[in-house]
Amino acid sequence: MKVILVFLLINCSTFIYSQVGIGTTNPSEKLEVVGNVKFSGAIMPNNDPGTAGKILTSNGPNAAPTWSTAMLNQSQTTAMGKFFSETFNIPTGYSSLTLNDPNCVITSTCAMTWVGPLANNVDYGDLVTTIEAQNGKWIFHFANYTGFNLTNHQFSFFAFY
Repeated sequence: MKVILVFLLINCSTFIYSQVGIGTTNPSEKLEVVGNVKFSGAIMPNNDPGTAGKILTSNGPNAAPTWSTAMLNQSQTTAMGKFFSETFNIPTGYSSLTLNDPNCVITSTCAMTWVGPLANNVDYGDLVTTIEAQNGKWIFHFANYTGFNLTNHQFSFFAFY
């Protein structure tokens, strides 16, 4: 009887402090899944199923995630998207690039970033970009004071409508 009791105590403590692995034999967390996970019900951090239109936001290590609003100004933002320009050249001085976008209206906004590496030894503080939203199009204005004609550039932009 004592042998059984000792055996149970040893094994129960192992089960209590065990980690579960699905698709792995060496889990590093309480539950580690290697592969796809399918949910048929709610994801409920701290027993909170969230509400429609919310996204799950991390609160950092060792903290449960919380449900948050996806966009701060939901009533004004009806759509958003990421786009790319074609490659183009930016001569010294002023130039502009017009991109047609049927969703663009004068209250639309966007942010842009250059794709890939930029030319070496160019002070990009001397390349000023202004973005103008018009109905049906974006106009990207460039003031190039670098002293160089910049060739084969491309940018991506994220637009909010």
